[in-house]
Amino acid sequence: MPRPLQIWVMEDFSAHPGLIEDVLTEGFRAKGHSCPSLVIRILSWSRVWSALMTAMNSTERPDIIQIGSTWIRPLIHLGRLLPWSKDVEADIQWPLDPVARTLGESAWVEGYRYGVPWLVDFRLLYQRLSMRGQDGATSESFVDWTQQMSEHQRWLVPSAMEPSLVQLLAMWIWSSGCELIPNDGHFRKAWEPALHRLHELALRHVFANNSNDMGAAEASDRFFGEDGWASYLITRPWVLPVQGTLLATPIPVAIDGSPNIFVGGSFLAVIAQEDLHPAVFPAISILCARGTQSVLAERTGYWPATAGVSLPTLSAKIPARVLDAIAKRGRGLPNVPHWRYLERLLERSGNALLNLAFTAQPWSDSVAVIERLEDEVAEIEAVTNL
Repeated sequence: MPRPLQIWVMEDFSAHPGLIEDVLTEGFRAKGHSCPSLVIRILSWSRVWSALMTAMNSTERPDIIQIGSTWIRPLIHLGRLLPWSKDVEADIQWPLDPVARTLGESAWVEGYRYGVPWLVDFRLLYQRLSMRGQDGATSESFVDWTQQMSEHQRWLVPSAMEPSLVQLLAMWIWSSGCELIPNDGHFRKAWEPALHRLHELALRHVFANNSNDMGAAEASDRFFGEDGWASYLITRPWVLPVQGTLLATPIPVAIDGSPNIFVGGSFLAVIAQEDLHPAVFPAISILCARGTQSVLAERTGYWPATAGVSLPTLSAKIPARVLDAIAKRGRGLPNVPHWRYLERLLERSGNALLNLAFTAQPWSDSVAVIERLEDEVAEIEAVTNL
């Protein structure tokens, strides 16, 4: 009797525990095949790495796994991912949606494909509709946008609505013409222009903290309502309700014109093992098919990586011109072998730096955080020799 096909997906499916099994069962049936026995495991993003390392030498290891866009190189470095053959690539020919371009590039390492983009994550700038007129058109640069902010046009700073602020920090640094991970390791020199701009804004009282730790939908209702005082919010598109007071627009153009809109998301990858399950790639093909992607996107709120997917709910929230800007100016976090180590440092340091800036703390406090980050990154690079 063949062993079950084991698939690990992330917590985005916790509200729909039977969804993956349902779409695969229907997909195999539509192809005239019976669905293999399935074991679907849903894990949190915070636990999946340690769970995968533990399971690798056991019968509990997954065949297919949903991984973050920055995990491919670290897992390749550990020898955990299976490179796809040209025959497999020919079988899985779903075209990528333009917003998934940067994800598609991350799937290739040294001439080999190690996964396929699945669900896309990105950030938008929401503005009070009355500020921009009905079309919300905005052509100003990042500099123009920050200069026009005042205590009368305040930016609602996320707290509980964003579990990690690394993506926000990255966009702010990119928009200032700087690099998130400087090649020479001098973070203070690379980040100073961006962080100084944040501190200047704080002194103009433009930041409004979501101090009650409300979710994004509740916060937007309260702070962007008729009696609210917020004008801007940067967040995921699917966490906000469709309402008449908010309009989605792209992040303003970077100082140097370089890509500056965060685009991340997840891949479907295959764990390297001797007894490759025969249903692995047929299952991936079903999970990336347009019909499946439509169902998954509407349920989870993530944008589908496959092109030509019908999205009646999500499409109503995001104008076509905004998607076009994301496709042209999208940028992912660094895809480097030691990202798993860097990510933890950036999360801690980035959150600290943003909170120091948002609350207008002395610049010397930020310098201390950056200098500590430089020392820790240098230690990681010395230990990993990467």
